[in-house]
Amino acid sequence: MKKDSVKIIAFGDLAIDSKRYLFKDDALDIIRQFTSNADICLYNQEFPITNSNDRTKLKSKYLCFKGHPQSVNLAVRAGMNLACLANNHTFNYLEKGIDDTQEILSNRGISVVGAGKTLNNALKPIEYKINNMNLAIMNFAEKEYNCANQNHGGAAPIDIGLNSQLIKNYSSKNYKILIVLHTGIDFCGYPSQRIVDICRLYADLGATAIICNHSHMVSGYENYHNVPIFYGLGNLLTNIIVQDECYFAGGCSIEILDDSTNFRPYYFKFNSNNGNLEIISANEYPQFFKRIERVNCCLTDRDLLNQCLLDEYLTTAKEDYYYTHFTQSNYFIYRVFRKLRLTKYHYYIMKHKMKMNKKNSNKWNLIRCAIHRDVLELIFNKYIDI
Repeated sequence: MKKDSVKIIAFGDLAIDSKRYLFKDDALDIIRQFTSNADICLYNQEFPITNSNDRTKLKSKYLCFKGHPQSVNLAVRAGMNLACLANNHTFNYLEKGIDDTQEILSNRGISVVGAGKTLNNALKPIEYKINNMNLAIMNFAEKEYNCANQNHGGAAPIDIGLNSQLIKNYSSKNYKILIVLHTGIDFCGYPSQRIVDICRLYADLGATAIICNHSHMVSGYENYHNVPIFYGLGNLLTNIIVQDECYFAGGCSIEILDDSTNFRPYYFKFNSNNGNLEIISANEYPQFFKRIERVNCCLTDRDLLNQCLLDEYLTTAKEDYYYTHFTQSNYFIYRVFRKLRLTKYHYYIMKHKMKMNKKNSNKWNLIRCAIHRDVLELIFNKYIDI
């Protein structure tokens, strides 16, 4: 007799900006072969779908992306039935944007998780009973301007205290638990050690499987104490291409049995010539698959992971970008230097400014120390994020 099981298919970010080009109706048809025999087919709905123009004023206007309704059409046609809403764009158009997105998706047969009008509602998992198995899916995002707090709704936050209580509660009731985290360094194929540590902690607390998205690049995966952890599935489909790696997409199948969990990764690439997502192999894209293997090797070695982040991610251009923002320097001048391909000169100026200004050291200490951050968050929530 076949054991009771739940089969889940998961993909990354569906990020279709309403002001840019759209896709063919059959752009995602390739994944129907994976979703057709799964119980739960999930993805991250990156942008809110709404007609509202009332956006959060705390966030730069050019980062308040709005999703195109085509996102829903593509997701439905591809066979999706669960949208994860906890991400850094959840609150772009305030609670109206969340309400509209939930309503539009629900009306098309796609359930939602990860956002709500209150913190408690946002944190609430979606529960399933499939083949005599209880399953809870939790969806959390890194804290930015997006997350729910005591003042307003938004995304469910990655908060170790709150998340741990929730995981332990459902684990004690014999639920299988899938956690979807919106986390990762933008356009970086490696997870930070902090992310690895959080995922492993959640696994130790009772998670059955963990999936990460957000970085817009496909990352590696591991089997940690029989808990599959995928550190980045990249974009499912997007019309915002920052670098060539954004064309690659990851997916995974997770079969949860009563006493074990089976999993398998899948890899795709968007073909801009024919407008379709296509399955890829190691023979076609050997460098891509070698990079995934390299990331997987780094997951077992903290020093190696840190070194790879320094060597392969932390370029002069990246450092210059963060120096500019951290020192609150003139962003227009930064862009001029970048456009003139004089980034290295601007970088040296900013690096000197970082080192020589005592205020920057004090500022960094306020950010690094968790106790200082606690106080800053109280102040932020009381006077700013209201």
